[in-house]
Amino acid sequence: GEGEPLQQQQPSGQIGQAPVDEGEFQDVLLLPTSGVAVGLMDAERTGSIVNVASTDGVKGMNGVIAYASTKWALRGITKAAAMELARSRIRVNAVCPEAGSWEMSAPFLPDGVDPIAAVEFNADSLLRAPEGYSVEDRIGDVARTVLFLASDDCPTATAADFIVDGGMTAGYIQKGAPGAD
Repeated sequence: GEGEPLQQQQPSGQIGQAPVDEGEFQDVLLLPTSGVAVGLMDAERTGSIVNVASTDGVKGMNGVIAYASTKWALRGITKAAAMELARSRIRVNAVCPEAGSWEMSAPFLPDGVDPIAAVEFNADSLLRAPEGYSVEDRIGDVARTVLFLASDDCPTATAADFIVDGGMTAGYIQKGAPGAD
């Protein structure tokens, strides 16, 4: 009722359709973000900090509430830290890959679905990679992006999200419209 204090709701059993253990939810939510925050407290001199977030922190996806929450938070931490560290000439950016590896995706797939085939299918949904480009090559794209941002080759890039997903977060292809085949 009116004037009563709000009670904090704790995750218990399920969030949406995803079963959740409260301790596991807390670990998934707090460990990645607090680790980054502690690392930022040690930032000195000049340089570059590159946080690895995820496209799950750019778009919605079912079944990954705790994980996606950390990636949204990491993007916010990146932008706030960039603002606070800019005067010290420390750049802070986030790289948001679609998928790190098929091993990460495998536990979330239904039985009988080949995780490598699922990652490759999703990765080719918009920008088709060169012939023979593997999941490992895509991970190499992420590594090269991190390396570029950490280098002195881009001294003015800061507070930005660099999405490495073959265009998957750009939108959806409408069948029959220009560009669909």
